[in-house]
Amino acid sequence: MIRVFSQSSDLAWGTLEGRCRALFGPRVAVHWLESGRISLDLSPASGEYRLQSRAASDADWEAADRAEARSPSAGGLSLLARRCHWLIELTIGVETGLGPRYALLGTLTQLGLGPALPEDESTLLGIRGYRQLLEGLK
Repeated sequence: MIRVFSQSSDLAWGTLEGRCRALFGPRVAVHWLESGRISLDLSPASGEYRLQSRAASDADWEAADRAEARSPSAGGLSLLARRCHWLIELTIGVETGLGPRYALLGTLTQLGLGPALPEDESTLLGIRGYRQLLEGLK
C-alpha cells in the first residue's frame, strides 16, 4: 500500500480527472468504479487502484521521517508530511505499466498538498518526483 499524506480530509475528487489531464496530458482517462476503486488509463498503459482515506498516525509520520533519512532527494518532505493529518491509502490492483500509477500519485500529492510514501518506504515523493518518474518512462 502506498500512503499519500493530505492536508485535507475533503479532497475535490470530482476534479481528479481534470487535474490529472492538466498535469500529465490529454491521454489520461479516469473511471470511478464501485467501492472506492478507480481505473486510470494513460495510453497505452492502464491500472486499477483502490483508494481509502484515514487519519494519519504517529507511525505514518515516523515512517516518513525514516524515508527522508534514507533518501537525500526527499529533503524537507517529512516536515510537509507532519503537517498532513490525513492519508490516502492507495492499493494497487492490476497494472499494465507504471505510467498510470505515477500520474495518479502525482495528482493525489497535488490535491492533498503532501508527499507520497511508497510501499518500500524508501523515499518520499511529491508532484515533481512523479513527473520525473513519468518522464523517465518515455
